[in-house]
Amino acid sequence: MTNGGTRLRELLKKHRYTFTDVVEAVGVPRATAYRWANSFPIDKLYAIAEYTQIDIHEIIECFNPNQSTPTPETIDEN
Repeated sequence: MTNGGTRLRELLKKHRYTFTDVVEAVGVPRATAYRWANSFPIDKLYAIAEYTQIDIHEIIECFNPNQSTPTPETIDEN
């Protein structure tokens, strides 16, 4: 099963951001962010949403335990 941190990295990549740049921009050391694989603090998720302009609901959905990782066939390229 893919963890929320991995899905968040994929979401950021889809929006042309790097995980490292984003977490460091919101004040989280990269090593700490990787340890938060399944449980990012909500204030940091809001900071990521504000920094990237990605809808907070889309970011939070990365940490839904029932959420599967999108495959290339399921990602809408439009």
